[in-house]
Amino acid sequence: MNSPDKTRAYNKTRAYIETALDMRDRHGAHPFAVIDAKTGDIVGSTRSFLQGR
Repeated sequence: MNSPDKTRAYNKTRAYIETALDMRDRHGAHPFAVIDAKTGDIVGSTRSFLQGR
C-alpha cells in the first residue's frame, strides 16, 4: 500500500535521477551511486565532470 509520503519520496528520487541523467547527456556529468560495501545498500550519490568538454 502506498502512502502519500512514499509517493512523494518516489517522485523526488525519480526527479533527482532524471536530472542527473540529463546533466550526463547535456553536460558530460558522470553520476553514480555510493554503495555500502558491507550491506550493499545505496547510501548516497554523486557525480563527476570531465574537464574540457
